[in-house]
Amino acid sequence: MALNIDVSWLLDVQKPGDIEDVSVADYSALVAAVARHKTPTPRPTTADPDPA
Repeated sequence: MALNIDVSWLLDVQKPGDIEDVSVADYSALVAAVARHKTPTPRPTTADPDPA
């Protein structure tokens, strides 16, 4: 099962946990989280590990 996230979903998930009104002014962390989920993770069986 593939889980795809986007910025609007992250903002929706954040809403129920709000104790006080917190507005997001910088979306860069949310965009980074979305990009991280879209990046394929290297697997040792498909690529040789980097010796560094």
